[in-house]
Amino acid sequence: MGSGARLWALRVDEAAQRTLARRTADAAALTLAELRTAELARTGLTNREIASVMFVSSKTVEANLSRAFSKLGIQRRGQLPAGLGPQPTPNDAP
Repeated sequence: MGSGARLWALRVDEAAQRTLARRTADAAALTLAELRTAELARTGLTNREIASVMFVSSKTVEANLSRAFSKLGIQRRGQLPAGLGPQPTPNDAP
């Protein structure tokens, strides 16, 4: 790889790291309700199903998702895994 290509590769890597850091910071900025709603949406539940699980209205789910999407810089549910980061794993301890 030539020196020009290495420079571009370094720039791309730095940009990717900045984007990842920004997404992680954005996910931390979510309220608990926004985070819970987004995590449930990531599992494939519909707004109505999320509302039932959270004991809120479908409109509240829509509002929470809208704010979460905005804070995460995403536009659709399919982008939630990238926006939220790795899915939490259940605690294996008794």
